[in-house]
Amino acid sequence: MHRRLLSLLIFGVLISLMACASSGGDSSTGERFRGRLVAMSGPGGGQTAYVDVHANRYASEEEITALGDILVEGGEQALHKAITEMEPMGWFRIGANTRYHLRLIRAIDTPTGRIIWGLTDRQITFMEIIHSVRSRNYAFGIVELHLDENDEGSGGIIAAAQISFKGTTIEIESFGNQPYRVLSVKPENLK
Repeated sequence: MHRRLLSLLIFGVLISLMACASSGGDSSTGERFRGRLVAMSGPGGGQTAYVDVHANRYASEEEITALGDILVEGGEQALHKAITEMEPMGWFRIGANTRYHLRLIRAIDTPTGRIIWGLTDRQITFMEIIHSVRSRNYAFGIVELHLDENDEGSGGIIAAAQISFKGTTIEIESFGNQPYRVLSVKPENLK
């Protein structure tokens, strides 16, 4: 089970949508962060790999509001359909693997720095479909980076998540033993 979650991580991950105040970000140059992904338990416990998170741009207040309305009115499936039709706002990569789209990226100012959230439409594997396993109901991947004023920090990745709206709160449910930790996050110099 833990091996399967680690392989699911490679097929898709990233970033949460919360209705919070946004910070801009220069969309022309983009930003990139690199950290160390650590599997905290299971067969891969203690193993590490580099994680790169690149933002071409950040979601506007209007985009976040529109996606929030879609979630409230149509539920998780409507949100999933909406983000799969969006132009990616960036990408992420684990180790030397292929880049995967980040459909939504959000930067939120905090008193000590900022939080970067990313959301992707997780690629459901063929084996998940033919075996009708429960993980195929977790259609999103999420990454969260907590950065200080120097854009350094740590975070986590949820490889498979469900997103729902309950009352006045957006709830995120993780599949299995997650999140994975992202340590020693630092900005990358883009030239």
